[in-house]
Amino acid sequence: MVAAVAIGGLLPVAADALGNERNGIALVVGPDRTGFATALRAALKESGRFSLVAKAPPGLRAKPPALMPDPPITVPQRNLIKGRTTARWLLFLNIGKRNETIEEYGQQVATYSIDVLARTFDIDMGDYSQLMNLTSRDPYELAAQTMKYLRVAYPLQGNVTAVRDGTIYLDLGKKDGVDRGSYFVIRRRGNAQREKVGTVLITSSSDWYAVGEVNEQVLGKRVQAGDAAVEDASAILAQP
Repeated sequence: MVAAVAIGGLLPVAADALGNERNGIALVVGPDRTGFATALRAALKESGRFSLVAKAPPGLRAKPPALMPDPPITVPQRNLIKGRTTARWLLFLNIGKRNETIEEYGQQVATYSIDVLARTFDIDMGDYSQLMNLTSRDPYELAAQTMKYLRVAYPLQGNVTAVRDGTIYLDLGKKDGVDRGSYFVIRRRGNAQREKVGTVLITSSSDWYAVGEVNEQVLGKRVQAGDAAVEDASAILAQP
């Protein structure tokens, strides 16, 4: 059975393109006896990065194994969907349960694994993400990995608002899911290459802003107010 969740297109975008104004995820989930959908809802609510939208527009479904919408979402349909939900993204899910037998302490024990396929559709941009394929016996581990997948595909994006005595201030905070230990790549605006200036390690954050220090700096460049700040995907992937 397939579930559609509004989350965010899972394709990397330019620092100015996404913004953080519309970050809703609407779940459209079929019957799920594994507990994964419940665990994912809880993870979304706690994330700060994405907001859980109660309902997605009716009539949406996707078919495995490619997990693409059936029928395909046309431009007129996309405009109609945008008018029916506050979500930015649709996340299509296929949740399967596979019976297994494992050996524990010399005994054969019956158990099962949860198989999850996921693909997102960015309602605003009209883009699809790559297909995610996860397997685990723990629905909460699957939910955590799904959240990591979403954060890497749709990193937080903001701005450097001030630089004072080596301290960097960003216009992102705990309300956006930013906390101590987060890393951001800083890029210079105003040129086609959007050159990397360095990376910043967040040392503290309030609801509305974050404070950090330069962790790495490109030779000959300095972080300055107005630079773009994009959450570092490699740091997210390195997290346990």
